[in-house]
Amino acid sequence: MERTAQRRKVFLSYRSTDRAVVDEFAERLRRDGVDAWYDHWEIAPGDDIVAKMDQGIEGCTAGLIFVSPAWFEGPWVQDEYTSLVLRKVEDGIRLIPVLLEDVGDRLPARLRKLARRSVTDYEAIRDTLLGIDRRPGVTTALQAHTRTMTVRLEDTGADSATVSLLIDGQARARETEVRVPGGLRLGRLGPAAFAGLRQQVGSVLLPGAVGRVSEQLLAELDAVTVADVHIEASPRLASLPFEAVLTPTVAPWCCSRGSGYAGV
Repeated sequence: MERTAQRRKVFLSYRSTDRAVVDEFAERLRRDGVDAWYDHWEIAPGDDIVAKMDQGIEGCTAGLIFVSPAWFEGPWVQDEYTSLVLRKVEDGIRLIPVLLEDVGDRLPARLRKLARRSVTDYEAIRDTLLGIDRRPGVTTALQAHTRTMTVRLEDTGADSATVSLLIDGQARARETEVRVPGGLRLGRLGPAAFAGLRQQVGSVLLPGAVGRVSEQLLAELDAVTVADVHIEASPRLASLPFEAVLTPTVAPWCCSRGSGYAGV
């Protein structure tokens, strides 16, 4: 429940023959914090009735118009209706038709276009006047959680490398003296040749403990968690066809190459 507006002064317009129902409605509004302007309370003996009514209408920020079959025959209430409509047009106050009975299609055009409520819908009318929004809250959408996996290849010479694995910036595994086969190239390969290339590149990129920890991380991913894989490699090693391991086919080249970095 959220209150979005300050307390409003609400003018209650009704036919005197409907006073018993309106009297109870007005009392409930006052008890619930709505500043209801109700002539039975506001106009004292000897007061100028017209001046008091005009003062109430001019000072209101909303108006309730209680409609019954008798409403259409009341000259005073029709005058109030005209003044409230003028306030709505000129000042933008809220008008709510409150139906005491079903009056069919007899409502004036300016009231027919407004959302109306039965007098039994007290809570909805009160909440609107108090600026209370009863709509269910909108839950924050599930946000994808990213796990960053960085594979770092350091050239140690003599066709070997040290491979380190960092997950979310923390060192998790390391393999030394990893053999780097020569002549590894990604071209137009048949299925068998490509499978062999994938195995060779995989033995460099994900050797031993690095491969096991990486596999464990990928197995733990759920529907809202993604792996952001980065490869950092020394210049000589940056030319390795990492795509053979990181993608299921040759076509989608997803690695950017550089003298010191290749990222997925």
